[in-house]
Amino acid sequence: MHRATAMRNYRWKPIREQVKLWYERQQLALLELPAVQLAATFGATTAVAHARTLIIKLRYQTRVEFILCISPMEKRANLTNIRKEFGASTAWIATMGEVVSRTQSLPGCVPAFGSLFGLPVVIDVSLLKDPFMFAPSGRPGHAVCIPLNAFVGIERPRLLDFASHEPLGHGESLPVESA
Repeated sequence: MHRATAMRNYRWKPIREQVKLWYERQQLALLELPAVQLAATFGATTAVAHARTLIIKLRYQTRVEFILCISPMEKRANLTNIRKEFGASTAWIATMGEVVSRTQSLPGCVPAFGSLFGLPVVIDVSLLKDPFMFAPSGRPGHAVCIPLNAFVGIERPRLLDFASHEPLGHGESLPVESA
């Protein structure tokens, strides 16, 4: 799927409604703002982790599984650590088509709630040092503020140290398995 076509055809409102319902079920207040406004409002000095979501494809001998990984925005996801933790033979970032078919979200917009998509959630332990996390909301260019203690209690993510301590270089991308 071509990215321009995907962006043109993307319907974020159903995903946003699912996120809104998730917050209502947990009796939490939904704070969704444009990502640049969140960054300007809270900045890097506040105790808020800026996170991104990745759909990882794990290949075993006879099957393939997908997981939702939440990592710090500024760090690489170390796929070797993820592969070893899950005992998979390979681990790749899912292709755009795989992300859209599993989550109805575009890469970079996938909300952090694996329960919405039936995906197990893995969160990097470095994100847990702050009380809140900004993560994609499902709407392009927007993020939601998530209280981490509530998120961990509800989603029950697997805690793993998988974010590399090397920062992601400017304009650098993560490896994606070619379809």
